[in-house]
Amino acid sequence: MKKIGLGVLGVVAVAAIYYFTSGSEQLTLQMKEQVDAEIATLQTQGFTVEGREVSEKKEHFVISLNEPKKVATYLTAQGVQTSIKDIEALKGFKIGVDVNYLPDTYSAASFDMYPVTLPSTLTSAVMDEEEKKNLQQIKKMIEKKTFLVHLNVNKLGTGFKGYMKDINEVLKGKNPVTLTMTALNFTGDLKDDR
Repeated sequence: MKKIGLGVLGVVAVAAIYYFTSGSEQLTLQMKEQVDAEIATLQTQGFTVEGREVSEKKEHFVISLNEPKKVATYLTAQGVQTSIKDIEALKGFKIGVDVNYLPDTYSAASFDMYPVTLPSTLTSAVMDEEEKKNLQQIKKMIEKKTFLVHLNVNKLGTGFKGYMKDINEVLKGKNPVTLTMTALNFTGDLKDDR
């Protein structure tokens, strides 16, 4: 019985060593390849990827919507109900993405996504002083990553879970506006990269 116990302990030790060395490196490489493939697809579908910084366990890049017709067609093909007019309104919008590979025991990769700039249609439509003040407050919230979505993809690539960062902000002005959101969590299954 003692030999069986030592044998099982040895197998567990070998599996743990493999996971924490070669296994984790292989999983990181696979996830990096997947992210590279998705970025390449986005770049052919009307999105631009800029400011890409890649290290061993982390990555950062910014995605912008520059060709609304291509983006609308791509999103519609992915099952998102949208129109060219909806996407036109988002032209110039930039989203920052921070990727961490193998950040915890659940995740193969985690993604933090947050706005970096507002759509140009929104910023160019600001006319009066009150709107300009509100716009400056929103820009400060963007700098603080107030509107952040966090997403974890499991190690099997079969599911994800995440949340949107809690928001408790007030736009000050003649008529103050309170922005509040708490405990927005989500989960889902992945099948055929969808």
